[in-house]
Amino acid sequence: MKRILLCAASLVLITVSCKKILNETFTGFDANVPDFQVTVPAIPVVPSGEISLGSFTTSFNLDSTIRVNTGNIFSLSDVSSITVRQVVVNLPNGDASNNLSNFTSTRVTLASNTDTIPANFINLSFPDTATQTVTNVPASSPELIGYLKGNQLTYHIYGQMRRPTSKALNMAVSVTFHFK
Repeated sequence: MKRILLCAASLVLITVSCKKILNETFTGFDANVPDFQVTVPAIPVVPSGEISLGSFTTSFNLDSTIRVNTGNIFSLSDVSSITVRQVVVNLPNGDASNNLSNFTSTRVTLASNTDTIPANFINLSFPDTATQTVTNVPASSPELIGYLKGNQLTYHIYGQMRRPTSKALNMAVSVTFHFK
């Protein structure tokens, strides 16, 4: 009986020690959250301030994302920080007259069912040259783990216009988060 208890205690100790070593060597990983898309209506007049370009709500399971990206080695309890690694904004139906250069900037907020106070997590300025895609690696990012622990994410997109647009534009935003 003592041998069985000793073996069981040793197995538990080894398992806990291995997990502790793994956690200490965990360097993090990058993963994409579901892309979000909004249709920005034609804006024939340049407003003086920032305007709403639309919103998008999606379901999200942070623990599953972590498990999938770490081969089921790590879970939500092992991640202490989530920040934005990269943002890609694309207008697949943009053209020479209606593209990202029509906008001075865009801002995206994030809220969830666990934190309903919106956080500004994307702030981008666009060049004044015709382009359909802009990729940005932010120099800094707010901490987003509290938001991503929710299972419903809501994004709100705002923009400042440089020039009017003459058609509706399909704006797609891809975000890569860094988990640590």
